[in-house]
Amino acid sequence: MKVLSSEPASLARVKDILKARKKVGDLGYEQEAVFEHLEVFLKHSTKESEKLLKDVLKINEIPLETAIKIVDLTPKTPDTLKAIMLKDNVELSDEEISAIVKLFK
Repeated sequence: MKVLSSEPASLARVKDILKARKKVGDLGYEQEAVFEHLEVFLKHSTKESEKLLKDVLKINEIPLETAIKIVDLTPKTPDTLKAIMLKDNVELSDEEISAIVKLFK
């Protein structure tokens, strides 16, 4: 299989893609496992996820991949958000961290 393009996608978007593919034909084992996992554990709809993503990106110039990760993980505490940001080497002020955490409460 040849990959023509690649772009980061939120878990909600992945679920939508898999749902569309499921209508066309059977999903592979791994795809079906991911779809079932998302059915149980996904916290946001695609619409909510997109809105949260836009809100996170407005707060600071966070890389898109990191912003998507934040939305998918929905950090409820500053420490959780700091752990996500630390891995991606993104620094935020305390005010920016508070603003992002408030989006998920």
